[in-house]
Amino acid sequence: MTSTFSPDSQAGTHVQVLVAGMGPTGMVAALALAQRGIPVTVLEAGTDLAEESRASTFHPPSLEMLDDLGILAEVEALGLPAPRFQYRDKSGAILADLLLEALSDDTRFPYRLQCEQNRLTEVILAKLADYPHATLRFSAPVQRVELGTGNARVFLEGDGRQPSYTADWLIAADGARSKIRKSLGIAFEGLTLPERFLVASTTHELAQEFDDLALVAYLSDPADWGVLLRTPRHWRVLMPIGEGTSDAEALDPATIERRIQNVAPKDGSYPLDHANIYVVQQRVASTMAAGRVLLAGDSAHVNNPLGGMGMNSGIHDAVAAARTVAAALAGADAELAAKAYDDARRSTAVNFLQKNTIQNYKDLQETDTAARHERTVKLGRIAADRELSRSYLLNSSMLSAVARSNDLLEGGLRAARSAAAPAGRRLWAALSAGTVVAPGAYDAVSAALVRNAGFGACFVSGAAAAAVSLGCQDQGYVGRTDMLAQLGPVAAASGLPVIADGDGGYGDARQAAHTTAAYERAGAAAITIEDQFQPKAPSGVPVVLPAEQAAAKIEAAVAARRELLVIARTDAYAAEGFPGVLQRARAYAAAGADLIFPEGPLSLAELTALHRATGKRLVLNRSEARNPAPVALEELSAAGVALVLYPVTGLLAAGSALSGAYESLAAQAWPVATEQLGWTSLNALLASGAAAGALSSQTT
Repeated sequence: MTSTFSPDSQAGTHVQVLVAGMGPTGMVAALALAQRGIPVTVLEAGTDLAEESRASTFHPPSLEMLDDLGILAEVEALGLPAPRFQYRDKSGAILADLLLEALSDDTRFPYRLQCEQNRLTEVILAKLADYPHATLRFSAPVQRVELGTGNARVFLEGDGRQPSYTADWLIAADGARSKIRKSLGIAFEGLTLPERFLVASTTHELAQEFDDLALVAYLSDPADWGVLLRTPRHWRVLMPIGEGTSDAEALDPATIERRIQNVAPKDGSYPLDHANIYVVQQRVASTMAAGRVLLAGDSAHVNNPLGGMGMNSGIHDAVAAARTVAAALAGADAELAAKAYDDARRSTAVNFLQKNTIQNYKDLQETDTAARHERTVKLGRIAADRELSRSYLLNSSMLSAVARSNDLLEGGLRAARSAAAPAGRRLWAALSAGTVVAPGAYDAVSAALVRNAGFGACFVSGAAAAAVSLGCQDQGYVGRTDMLAQLGPVAAASGLPVIADGDGGYGDARQAAHTTAAYERAGAAAITIEDQFQPKAPSGVPVVLPAEQAAAKIEAAVAARRELLVIARTDAYAAEGFPGVLQRARAYAAAGADLIFPEGPLSLAELTALHRATGKRLVLNRSEARNPAPVALEELSAAGVALVLYPVTGLLAAGSALSGAYESLAAQAWPVATEQLGWTSLNALLASGAAAGALSSQTT
């Protein structure tokens, strides 16, 4: 098996998904992942969330995404709905008043929301506290990243040759100066605008100085254009700074006062709340995906703020990145999934984001009188016609761009999901996405029924094989050949990752290696190898091999496999108690086992201790033969259980149904008294099983 699916062999703390940056992009990505049940670690260079409120406009598709995440109501309570925006000239005349109500058939939220971006991150920070699998770490600046085979090695400040983290996936939302992008050698193509932008905030109510001022207004002028934006706390005035003006001069309160008065003259001075200067760039990363690293937000693209598209596109990146990672963890081809993200989001950045923000920049400062008049007439026609308004607003609100991006992403992810993937890789992906329940399947029909019930994996039990194939108890009569005969039809009919009982490897370490390779060729996703002495004791009380001898079998199996998962089972609980199980599990983990399978009535506390001591996730047997006490799946997952087996549930149910049917026939009852599947349903099941078998043959 490659390092892609054996994270425990990697240096640094292994995490499934790591997000760098706690701005709007990073926090939305973290919440979208956490709500899918995906463990996520979020790093922030600062000591707390940034309080700077740079962006303040949320467009309709962003509102839809926040609503889907269940936080829109909280964000809306902190903001101001803006049902319209305006284009005005410097004299104050309204060139166009655009009502987003024209989009009421296209979106659930036909308005903008004016709310500072730091309010969004505060809401998400509180929400993430509800997800124990979301970890947030401040004062953790990422310095560089190295691409591994199927992972990303993340180095924090102070790391030497070994990284702090090894992540299956990394979402880089660490800003325009992204050290992640730079360390990966990804070009940031584009230009820096000649003007810097000044943003000044005042608590004075600017609406007093204008007739019918909207909460968002773009002021057009060849020399002194600007933007007026209302937030719950203040009005923000955005203005360009000429090339010959120093930062100190631009930030001088007297200069700022003069410039605001030039835009909105009034008696008395303006109370200045805040002022800042921004160097404005129009750049896009040459790729937004490298290996298992996805760039999002400002680390992937930057643009001028005219149109309020920067933060919004970052939110859209974040949701798309979470969808991409979730698809890959659920078994989609990782390389194709990353390509789908890059294709969808980079094309949006280049063909929509850059194009529109540059055009907005040109329009506001247009110097040609004829061109300015033509644009004024055009805006007037658009504002006066509902259908023209709708067409214009679909673009300016980013709805068209998001729809196009979603289509591209879904098409790419569909291809990634259908791409060939080895069974072991698909099982590991399923285990990475959450605890997997695998019922036992003992033939092709039961395997197809497991699939149709919606399970993500199934188990071929030695006990079931002994009962079905030989009509005997599980006392060592079933051999490798019998299991392979059972395994092939189950894998083909189900199309699912199949975990197969490998007994003790059917011999010594060399035989265990041979068995492992044979199981993988037959289509198994995982093999369980136990430490019981063979042949098994007739008393039913397990007799276990010396730990060193059993570990040698695990080591041989690991060396023989390619993508197959090796599950080390120990039956030492009955004879050696939990201390013996713990000692053996550590040895088997050191031998390379992917998961540990402790057989016996371990408590939740013991399971948790075993998981923590070995660093390995666990397999649990819920066989009716053991009469296990009921435990919630959530509790098992919290204790480190990744895979829950029900080896003979189906066999026992089938035995009961067959017994009733045959007794009914014996009593000459027709039709039989017991419920039957139905001949048509059986044929439909077999037909779907044939299709699944075709898929399985392509992916093993």
